[in-house]
Amino acid sequence: MDIILTEGHKKQDKPKIEIFRSKVHETPLCKGDEHLVALVFDTSLDLGVPRFELDDINGLADFVEKRFLVKSSQVRS
Repeated sequence: MDIILTEGHKKQDKPKIEIFRSKVHETPLCKGDEHLVALVFDTSLDLGVPRFELDDINGLADFVEKRFLVKSSQVRS
């Protein structure tokens, strides 16, 4: 197993990717969280982390792979 993605754990000190929908919340729940590593959004926001539109599945997958998997696979080589 290379990676496990979980939902929830908003208060944990773990890397977070927030899916933010402006119709559900006024501001992102992880705004200001030092563990936020990316934001998937339906509106223009800049929280100082990489951002992906809701339908940019390939971009988000590439980000996760480069951020969390490439380093560990390079060690195995």
